[in-house]
Amino acid sequence: MKTIKTNLLLTVLLFATLCTCAQTFSLKAGYNLSNIQQKSEDMPMFPFEYKSISGFHVGGFLEMPINDLFTIESGLQFSSKGSKMELSMNDAYSIGGDIGIELLINSYYLDIPITLKATHQLNDNLALFANAGPYIGIGLTGKLKSTLSFMGQEESEEEDIEWGQNEDTDVFRRLDMGLTFGGGVQMKAFLIGLSYDLGLLNINTTQEGYSSRKNKVFKISVGYHFGK
Repeated sequence: MKTIKTNLLLTVLLFATLCTCAQTFSLKAGYNLSNIQQKSEDMPMFPFEYKSISGFHVGGFLEMPINDLFTIESGLQFSSKGSKMELSMNDAYSIGGDIGIELLINSYYLDIPITLKATHQLNDNLALFANAGPYIGIGLTGKLKSTLSFMGQEESEEEDIEWGQNEDTDVFRRLDMGLTFGGGVQMKAFLIGLSYDLGLLNINTTQEGYSSRKNKVFKISVGYHFGK
């Protein structure tokens, strides 16, 4: 909780600075394709297959100019993350029929990117841009839905994600950090962009063995740019 309060305080101070210097403000929203990357030192007997899931993002961004080419862009973005985990066991491991297990992870974060943005003006109405930099993500809420299938029958359960660092009671650590990079085109005041968030922090409460899990999110955004 202390880390979260510190991060939020730094964000407020950053926004105060950007609001003083910023010439532009933009609103962005769009589509997410998210997944979770698992790396294993000791592979489990029945490894899960991770599959991407669809989601969304929406947020506001401010820009502080450095020179005619570069600006610093930062903002607050509400973003969905997660993955679908599937495990199938055939008759070689089960008795009486195939067993299937599916775990759907839907998590929602407040992301705070701080990127260096380069913009190249092609003409009065068209510009290309690219940006890259770190981001901090704070887990807000989420759901876990598990489905067990056996001999044509299914049973599902749903529960809230518990955030924290307790391996016995919590699912994920609340803090996420990584790199974000992307680019796009600006047509007058309208923006179309692609970006990728590469999670670098292990969000799993268990930090040993095969438990390392990191967020990965591909985004397609549309937006509107206010200001000069």
